[in-house]
Amino acid sequence: MNVLLVEREDPLRALLRRIVESEGHEVLEARNASEALSLLSGAGRSIDIVLLGVGGPEGSRKRIPRGTKLRLLSAAKGRA
Repeated sequence: MNVLLVEREDPLRALLRRIVESEGHEVLEARNASEALSLLSGAGRSIDIVLLGVGGPEGSRKRIPRGTKLRLLSAAKGRA
């Protein structure tokens, strides 16, 4: 499974990457919503799931292109 990991904090992103890779998944990283959207729209391998870090990224769910068939897993605090 190809996982897009979106987390702005470098140490936390590195930890999450190690955990996800230890389960046998391929990981692409983004620091923010803009980087994530570039990876989602770029050519190359498909992304099966997007793992959003605790802090956001703000507005990322609203900007995912329509018709994109992927799953979002968010650790966001507050409203979902």
